[in-house]
Amino acid sequence: MGSLEIRDFSLPDLEGVIEVLTASFSEEAAFWGFDVKEAPKMLRLYRMALALQKVAGLRFKFFVAKVPGEVVGTTMIESRRHFAYLEAVAVHPAHRGQGIARALVSQAIQEAFSWGLDRVVLRVREDNLPAKRLYLSLGFQPFERILTLAGESGESISPTSLPPGLRLLRVGGNDPRLGKMLENTRDPKAREVYGPPKRPSPLARALSSLGGGKEESAILLKDNAPLGLYQVWRRKEGPVQLRVELLPEFRGQGLGEVLLAQAVFHGASLGKRLVFQTNADQKELVEAALRRGFTEAFAEESMVLVKGAHVPA
Repeated sequence: MGSLEIRDFSLPDLEGVIEVLTASFSEEAAFWGFDVKEAPKMLRLYRMALALQKVAGLRFKFFVAKVPGEVVGTTMIESRRHFAYLEAVAVHPAHRGQGIARALVSQAIQEAFSWGLDRVVLRVREDNLPAKRLYLSLGFQPFERILTLAGESGESISPTSLPPGLRLLRVGGNDPRLGKMLENTRDPKAREVYGPPKRPSPLARALSSLGGGKEESAILLKDNAPLGLYQVWRRKEGPVQLRVELLPEFRGQGLGEVLLAQAVFHGASLGKRLVFQTNADQKELVEAALRRGFTEAFAEESMVLVKGAHVPA
């Protein structure tokens, strides 16, 4: 391998980035319905957002790893309110085992810490043992396990009636009540890692909307007291994604199945392919999904690196 360079993405890197991502994430792209033809648009949008990030209240960097004349790897780091999120870690199969992923991740970690953040979060497939070994060697620690289940909406689905005394409150995706509920339904360790949610700025919401798609969110109430929520969304030609969360004190009472039924019903109006993600510890939700015909597609581990715990590259 020639001299390795890690630097910010630029448009001349586009063709090489697409080749790396296609070679690295073909299975994921097929599952999520990602069309490689959309990559140039997304990366050009990234360049526009990069120019506006200070105004939008965003911080992010898309890094490429290059050897002379060739893009061989990628990663992206993005700031949230209390942490940075690491994603798109990819190295072309022909260049793996040479320390490129370590160099990319280390660079992204340094960038996140330079923003004043003290933790970096990522999600890695449970069966991706080389990646897990890398992250553990850098000081990342697992804190939750996420299951992804796949299903179909069927030919026709009738709405499920809510039990007496319960009602749904439709809310927008940026409604602060939704953010508060998402925080309160997290398990203690995840709440500690993620911290309170941050409401995006108007410009950040506008940039996000350029990706297109549809979504619906609702909070389950009893006597105006929130119990849980569901979210349904679809981006472009991908599957319909479902999320169901319950406050800890209302778990194990059958409400998870009630909310999942609502999510499936409303998701069916957006498309046939459904994907449901949930914390593996939420047995009620997992079992409810399996009863509705979902099957487990894969499991992922969420991992966190706290500043001071990482191993220098």
